[in-house]
Amino acid sequence: MPSPVSQASASRRAPCNRPGRIINISSVGGRVATPFAAPYNASKFAIEGLSDSLRRELLPFGIDVIVIGPGAVATPIWSKVEQVDITPYLNTPYARPLERLRAYMLALGEKGLPPERIGEVVLQALTAARPKVRYAVTQQPLQDWPARHLPKRAVDRMVGKRLGLLP
Repeated sequence: MPSPVSQASASRRAPCNRPGRIINISSVGGRVATPFAAPYNASKFAIEGLSDSLRRELLPFGIDVIVIGPGAVATPIWSKVEQVDITPYLNTPYARPLERLRAYMLALGEKGLPPERIGEVVLQALTAARPKVRYAVTQQPLQDWPARHLPKRAVDRMVGKRLGLLP
């Protein structure tokens, strides 16, 4: 006769007796905030926090939560940046930074990863014996390194200088 402990453990397992995995797609923008992209960054930061919390909540059930954080992916979304009307900002300190950011985003889209690369990483995360908690998938492996390791004020100055936001 099974013990109450083994019955309780068995009731928490997935029906196939293998732990489950949830994959959440975030972004480099889930770790690095970009000026003028606050709503996008907020949604991706939220996915990161949700995933960490959910992964810990699901520990008793053997369900893992894994984040895939891609950089730029070559999809039609990048062309939408040309449709954004920046004319209300033409006579403001934001005109030049917005133009620079637009050019940067268009270049990112042109050099982005093929969508299939993200699919390969999702498959890896689903089939790895010991998956990572987070997979960064970028053309530039150190893309988010400054934001993760340098003081926030230093990163603010770097971004501000690059976009022309500093006085």
